[in-house]
Amino acid sequence: MPRVRTPQPLNRSVETSQRPTAAAPLLVLRALLGVDPDVPGGTVALDPNLPDGSRYLRVEGLPLGQAGCTIEVNRGEVTVEGLPDGLVITDPA
Repeated sequence: MPRVRTPQPLNRSVETSQRPTAAAPLLVLRALLGVDPDVPGGTVALDPNLPDGSRYLRVEGLPLGQAGCTIEVNRGEVTVEGLPDGLVITDPA
């Protein structure tokens, strides 16, 4: 693709160009843990889906509502600590 010259530099901040990259780790964790939060509805569905051969994952400070919680998956057993008041864990729909 040929380079196009513009009369002025394009106004694109570094902050804007890095937003998708900054969100990527949270999206990966959300997929691994199967987290589907509905904060206004007061529920958080969890359905962990660790890759084959993985048995353990612990995530601390995962933002949910106004707080960060810890979710631990150990050989299929799920433990949640620090869930904000008003939120309950549900099975995925």
